[in-house]
Amino acid sequence: GAGTTAEWYIISITQSRGEDVSAYRNALERYLEENAVSSATSREKYALALIAAGDGSPYITETLDNSIGQQGIMSWIYGLHILNNGYTCGSYTADQVADMLLTLQYPDGGWALFGDYGDIDVTAMTLQALAPFVPYRGDVQAVRGVSFHVNKGEIVGLVGESGSGKSVTCMSMLRLVPDTAEVDKDSSVLFEGSDLTRIRGRQMRDIRGEKIAMIFQDPMSSLNPLIPVGKQVSEMIAIHHPEKSKEERKQETLSLFEAVRIPEPEKRYSSYPHEFSGGMRQRIMIAMALANHPDLLIADEPTTALDVTIQDQILKQLRGLRRDYQTSIIFITHDLGVVAELCDRVEVLYGGLIMEEARIDDLFDSPRHPYTLGLLSSIPSVTQDRTRRLKPIPGSPPDMTNPPRGCPFAPRCPYARRICAEALPEFTTIGAEHRSRCWLLDPEAPASNNPFRTESEGQN
Repeated sequence: GAGTTAEWYIISITQSRGEDVSAYRNALERYLEENAVSSATSREKYALALIAAGDGSPYITETLDNSIGQQGIMSWIYGLHILNNGYTCGSYTADQVADMLLTLQYPDGGWALFGDYGDIDVTAMTLQALAPFVPYRGDVQAVRGVSFHVNKGEIVGLVGESGSGKSVTCMSMLRLVPDTAEVDKDSSVLFEGSDLTRIRGRQMRDIRGEKIAMIFQDPMSSLNPLIPVGKQVSEMIAIHHPEKSKEERKQETLSLFEAVRIPEPEKRYSSYPHEFSGGMRQRIMIAMALANHPDLLIADEPTTALDVTIQDQILKQLRGLRRDYQTSIIFITHDLGVVAELCDRVEVLYGGLIMEEARIDDLFDSPRHPYTLGLLSSIPSVTQDRTRRLKPIPGSPPDMTNPPRGCPFAPRCPYARRICAEALPEFTTIGAEHRSRCWLLDPEAPASNNPFRTESEGQN
């Protein structure tokens, strides 16, 4: 049994504490020579054990030359180097990190050495100042200083046109943006006291799907077309609960299928994504997101392109999730009708900024931003005169490679003043949970052509 995972853990720990491991090293070298180990996994394991024992350079070189577990090996070399030289690892000492090795099941990645494995309870989230993307033609400042919170069991809607920064805000929170994206070093995503922008990759993977889950916008591009849907949902459970048997995972998956009202779940377990309708594929994505009962669910336009009947069923499932598990939900959409039916509070985004934040009743009864007024007036009504045309918002969203200096909505705003194009307004507080970023709310703003003030107020 020389060279097993448990033994090379022991070797690394004894080496870090200055104990003699020559007997282990000799046994491992003999084992490699006499048994002609050819398995990539085994050679990597023995090479790492020899490094921990202080003399594995020929084997590690061979392993790297053959690209066997290169990323994992390099990270573990670094971790063991820290142990063997008595350095600290963040707030941990070498001995503490060595003790952590005993709690790990597998050596994949190695960066688990540097994480804090404390539990994270989701009750609130704060997001600040997510910064630019870097494409070939210049920086795209996709999100600029967004800040909001989500309470336990609350459903918060992110509303705005395409390109306003809704999806990229949430993708940045989960660190799912591409390598060309940069998040400002002063940004923070607080998840019950832990900053998601600061934690290591392995720990982030433990949070995704377990503590925070996401329903992506396009189920057909999110599901693997070559793998049965049951196996894809079951995989979510297996990643975070490896102790569960294959049969247990299957039964939990079938229960999820029943919960999201997929007919004949036993039969559908082995079906492929192309065998489902758009609405059914979206239900599979919801089942996958709910597999581990997350504390926070991010739903990125889950009802887009679905007919009203299916849309209503999905909204009922999201409300049931909040009712049964006290799950917090961030609901991304451009449909204010859906927001009115589902959400408790709304963040209205435009040009990478939050323009207005309000409780759902306040937003519809007393909107306090011209962009919100435009969104509301563009909603068709079943009671309106059929001869009356819909009222769209004229113009186009701003170019975020060169965002405007002032209010990003100013070029499209029918009430804009000169100052709107020159300076970005700060938030004005309207009520306990209602604020808006608009110069028209300034006490000095004239009442003329101002939808938020009357002439009598202007005279006073």
